[in-house]
Amino acid sequence: MNRQATLNQQPSCGGTCDNGRSTPATRPDYRVESRDEGVSLRLALPGVPRDQVDITLTEGLLTVTAERHETVPEDWKRLRDLSPPHSYKLAVRLHPDLDPSSVKAELTDGVLTLEIQRHEAARPRTITVN
Repeated sequence: MNRQATLNQQPSCGGTCDNGRSTPATRPDYRVESRDEGVSLRLALPGVPRDQVDITLTEGLLTVTAERHETVPEDWKRLRDLSPPHSYKLAVRLHPDLDPSSVKAELTDGVLTLEIQRHEAARPRTITVN
């Protein structure tokens, strides 16, 4: 079956995005899997806690921002400087066939999974001949 693209990456974000913070945001690695009933978008967000993930959907534009902070216990002695905190940002435009009200998100082991269902009318169906 020949399918159109269901997510379009926003060109304004490129490799990094200025998010108003001291460090630019990096586009996370991600993968889109398209199925008849919808799409699954998986983003790699290593070390990001659930409370540091922000997902917004405005006029068909799905934006994911996330922060990872390195923490070292006070009684530890640093032998070298750690990398600075990382900020992630990904903006994708939803295809009109997708239902924005159906977005579900789950963060497990540093992988954020977004499930987005297709509108019922946009799903493939089999029509029987009488």
